[in-house]
Amino acid sequence: MSRVNNPAHYGGAQNRYEAIKVIDAWRCNFNTGNSYKYMARGGLKLSADLDAQAKLREDIEKARWYLAHQLERLHEGCLTALTAQPIIVPIGYSFDEVMVGARLNSKLAPAFLACFNQCSAHKVEAGLDSIETFLGGLL
Repeated sequence: MSRVNNPAHYGGAQNRYEAIKVIDAWRCNFNTGNSYKYMARGGLKLSADLDAQAKLREDIEKARWYLAHQLERLHEGCLTALTAQPIIVPIGYSFDEVMVGARLNSKLAPAFLACFNQCSAHKVEAGLDSIETFLGGLL
């Protein structure tokens, strides 16, 4: 396993739910793709200056930042063209399959759903709420 391609904290090359594979399958934009990545890998990448709990918090805060930026862009009307594009999700990458297969934290399900439905301001707002609740539980 390479430190550049498929390192352990990414889930490895054999992991069908590796973050980049889900991001590609869901056709996430930059904001929702990064948000998904930070939530899916939250706390898994080792840090010399942070313990596991602090690293998880930092990663989820990064995910929150990207979702908040997505919401700003939606409210500005910058992303409306995307809503006209139907998203056809490849087999094995439905929302429910990824939540189970990638063993994602169910407390963040609304935030993951916001990444899946990236053009819905309502879903992004609900996702941000779930992140706030999750972070509040880490105190």
